[in-house]
Amino acid sequence: DYISIYLLKTEGYAAAIQTLAVTVLFYSINQYMLSVTNALRLYAKFNLINIYSSLITLFISVLMIYFYRIYGSLLAVSLAQILILFSTILILKRQPWFSRLNLRTGIDKKIFYQLGTYSLMSFLSMFFGTMGQLQVRNQIIEHCDPGLINAGIWEGLNKISAAFVMIASTSMGISYLPKMAGFKTSAEIHKELLLVYKIILPFILIISLLIYLFKATLISILYSPQFDSMQSLFLYQLIGDILKICSWLVAYLMLARSF
Repeated sequence: DYISIYLLKTEGYAAAIQTLAVTVLFYSINQYMLSVTNALRLYAKFNLINIYSSLITLFISVLMIYFYRIYGSLLAVSLAQILILFSTILILKRQPWFSRLNLRTGIDKKIFYQLGTYSLMSFLSMFFGTMGQLQVRNQIIEHCDPGLINAGIWEGLNKISAAFVMIASTSMGISYLPKMAGFKTSAEIHKELLLVYKIILPFILIISLLIYLFKATLISILYSPQFDSMQSLFLYQLIGDILKICSWLVAYLMLARSF
């Protein structure tokens, strides 16, 4: 109840949040399988899983939101994770590494420590980043009249930003990170980093420009007319997104070299 009240200002969604807490396990197992698939460079399987995941999420979300509105959107997140995991298992079940023998092998303490360090870093980044956003949202609700409407506008802009940033982060996770982890010399790393900057910077600048030029159209497609005031915030958000993506290239490099 506390989480429901803190996040959504009502205890009416407590059951949906409890369901989500249970299905996080399904999400974690699925992400583990995706990571192994990516590490083995089975890109066809990796892309197929992501396509099925997107289709399943879209179908479940539309269905649940149509019948149950906001409550259904929360339940859709939970149900989708279960179905996505089963689809992943069906796609990967014939892979040699998926055998029960491989899954029962012992734990390498060195690798376990390295992965534990990475997991802790990811958890802290996620936790404090999310808590920071929640605090900003709560401050908007309390001090910007009308609070809920302004918080909704801010959250709506964040969703557009997340979709934009996800394009870059996905490509980094699939290609950039494994490639950087495989380099042995500083010269190779420096050359690859400059090459990636030359490729990704023009790309994100063009995408950012298109988003900014067509922001009114984007808002009209995604949101109601109440969100029109969001237009004045796009410039600042896009500048922040560009800087975030550029910083991630260095952060991913540090992560790759730590292994």
